[in-house]
Amino acid sequence: MKLLISLSLLLLVLSIAYPKDLFDKEIDESTIRILEKDCSKNDVKACIGLGLIYSVGNIELRDFKKAAKYFEKACNLNSGYGCNVLAGLYVFGDGVPRDHQKAIELYKKACSLDNGESCYNLGVIFEKGIKVPKDPQKAVKYYKKACDLNNAWACNDLGIMYYLGRNLKTDKRKSAQLFEKACKLKNGYSCEILGTQYEFGDGVKKDYLKAADFHTKACELDIGSGCYSLGMLLKEGLGLDKNHEQAKKYFLKACDLGYSKGCEAYKSLETEN
Repeated sequence: MKLLISLSLLLLVLSIAYPKDLFDKEIDESTIRILEKDCSKNDVKACIGLGLIYSVGNIELRDFKKAAKYFEKACNLNSGYGCNVLAGLYVFGDGVPRDHQKAIELYKKACSLDNGESCYNLGVIFEKGIKVPKDPQKAVKYYKKACDLNNAWACNDLGIMYYLGRNLKTDKRKSAQLFEKACKLKNGYSCEILGTQYEFGDGVKKDYLKAADFHTKACELDIGSGCYSLGMLLKEGLGLDKNHEQAKKYFLKACDLGYSKGCEAYKSLETEN
């Protein structure tokens, strides 16, 4: 019986540990046997591969208990990725009893192994007080480590804490630095917030060209407010040549992305013309 799974996902995890022709066809039981043999020899990539097969494979063959077993072995072999995924199984009770404290322990281990997603998850847990008392200091510690490990959402969320002065002293210059890093890591919300900071000189020197650049990046990442903001700069000729046709294009995209102000702005320009 064949298993349907994203080959690109498996190849990403297994890297060059196996010959390319092993994955030239759909993964079948002979492939699984090879991975099982290697996992039994403590090949962490093989264990993760099996965990992925049983957790995101063909739904008819999905077996979260088996997935948990292989992710647990990977975690015991000090795979931060394995610990992180296993923690998620404990959060949702997939293949293992639901146990948030166990999940937190696993996230902590994964974070100590430099898994940025786990560090970010811990930041959210301690900021929001999810099954633990709120602890802003721990949240900042974990967000910072996750951001240092290039987790875009951690940089974004830590930036928001500095921007709003939420459990931290307000520092909009610091927030701008964090938003810029998150934007480079393709977090569209950070691009848009930073664009707005430059547009209005909010914690940074007003710069319409930079504002346009960050609004453009946000729009390219399908943030409706970014498309709208870029459209407004084009409509008013702020930092860019005034261009109502281009403005309409961005207003329409904002509208298509569900941002109502974009719909209104598009209709207004259509009426004017």
